Amino acid sequence: MAKTIYEKIENKALKDAEEIIKIGRERARQVEERIISKAKATIEKNLEKVREKGREYLKTKTTELEQQAWQQVLSAKKELINSVFQTALERLNALNDDVLGGLVRKLILSESLKGDETILVNSRDYERYLRLFSDGKTEGEDVVLSKLNSVLGPDFRLRLGKKPANISGGFLVFGETFDIDMSFETLLRGLQEEHETEIARILFSRGE
Repeated sequence: MAKTIYEKIENKALKDAEEIIKIGRERARQVEERIISKAKATIEKNLEKVREKGREYLKTKTTELEQQAWQQVLSAKKELINSVFQTALERLNALNDDVLGGLVRKLILSESLKGDETILVNSRDYERYLRLFSDGKTEGEDVVLSKLNSVLGPDFRLRLGKKPANISGGFLVFGETFDIDMSFETLLRGLQEEHETEIARILFSRGE
């Protein structure tokens, strides 16, 4: 069974994660060790101050400090995971024409479109989409994506709108009944929400 575009994007994101593990793992460990070391030093200092006030106070204070240290570690890990997906986004935005063309076609075919929708891209990609997917014919203020339509099939009459989309890459689809967000950041955000736990395990597993 052929992989869906979401699976391919997912595989690419995981592959990108693996590629930066070498530089990310050491950075994460150093941050974690530095924070824990600082927390331990703070705990030891406070132990001397509170020892006479009893074991219960000491237990409470120690727990509080450990929780603070753990929260800082979690924050550092979250930052690194975000950097993984930022790297993936940058690579998607730097795709060459052939790969981008294939990706756009697959994304469109992955949805049940009526065929006469309008596509919006950011201002940076507008001329590129014109060059790749249109012969310049206009329909009102929009440009007919004739090259793309001919590949997608006779039911497609997609157009490229002039209004720039507020996205870093990918495109938005606007139709009469519903709109679809095919921006790269939205696609990757969905993957991050779905697979963040697994990616964290890959990044921060010890002994690998």
